[in-house]
Amino acid sequence: MTSQPRMLALTPAYNAEAFLRRTLDSLATPTYPSLRVLIADDASTDATADIAEDYLRRDARFSLVRRTNNLGWTGNTNACCRIQAGTPTTCCLRFMMMFCSRTMWRAWQRDSARGQMLF
Repeated sequence: MTSQPRMLALTPAYNAEAFLRRTLDSLATPTYPSLRVLIADDASTDATADIAEDYLRRDARFSLVRRTNNLGWTGNTNACCRIQAGTPTTCCLRFMMMFCSRTMWRAWQRDSARGQMLF
């Protein structure tokens, strides 16, 4: 039996308490066992980190990077991309919820053998 390829969903967030639960719920839904979710809190001043930590306690596939200095959207996203180190990756943003759907995971599983990356 071959192991499934690893998939990392990057979730950069700043003061995201209004939408973060919906995004993380979408990412928690797929049962793809090799999925990992990296939440990058960009020094939020709201409950973003608390919400992320709640998901960490419930699902071992989730991890959190908590920044002490705000890098801005581009800086935080670029820092996330450096962390992924060659792992097939998708980026889940509040305005890109369609990428967090089951359809995306099925398509990624189908295309991963060809080395394609969804972003």
